[in-house]
Amino acid sequence: METKGKGLSLTGLAVIALVLLALGMLGNVVVQPTHDGYLDASLGKLTVGMLLETVSWAAAPIVCWLLVVLIKREVPFVGWGLVAIAALSEVPHDYLTHQTLWTAESQNPAWALLVAWIVIQALQRLPQSQLRIPLAVAVVFAALIWIFAFGLGLRLGVVPLGFGYLAFTLVFYALWGSENRMMFSAGGVGAAMFITPALGVVVLHYRRPLTETLDPLPPAGFAVAYPVLLAIAAVLSAVI
Repeated sequence: METKGKGLSLTGLAVIALVLLALGMLGNVVVQPTHDGYLDASLGKLTVGMLLETVSWAAAPIVCWLLVVLIKREVPFVGWGLVAIAALSEVPHDYLTHQTLWTAESQNPAWALLVAWIVIQALQRLPQSQLRIPLAVAVVFAALIWIFAFGLGLRLGVVPLGFGYLAFTLVFYALWGSENRMMFSAGGVGAAMFITPALGVVVLHYRRPLTETLDPLPPAGFAVAYPVLLAIAAVLSAVI
């Protein structure tokens, strides 16, 4: 798929995703949990904080799309890069969302993205036999259990956004050559994940046509910016 056209570049999509993620971090700075959860927050702060948080979920399909582009282009060391980003993000994420340096209640979304990458790698290596489909189902089921058990990408204590990261990645990867089915399926996943992720699918609709070689990849600095922004937000939440 190498067609030229106007629209958002891969770097443009990365910028939008990073801005959306930053809005979610800002929402956590505005509304910080206490020992009573969010009961101490004023209605105004709670409204602004929740709005920013939910809008940030629109970044999920965009980030997953960029991951699939990296997989399709066979970019090396993507897995190790995700491990590094997830590990660097964990402490600031936990402090920002739970006001503690570490918690088992939820883990940052980068871990869910790593699980999605591992699933794709496993699916690529399944044997071409009658066992392929049941093995694929087993791999995906194991990933779902892992995401649920460790709260990967869990938002507000109740929204399993990690499932969305896995679902978006699988949809984009499996339907890569079928634009309409891919976008409709991704939109359905977004609608099932409390609507706002579907807005990210709308953004993807305005990207440049599917291309694997013509559009330059976003600089690696965009990925590094995620834990950096989390750290800044965590510091702000500590001093405000």
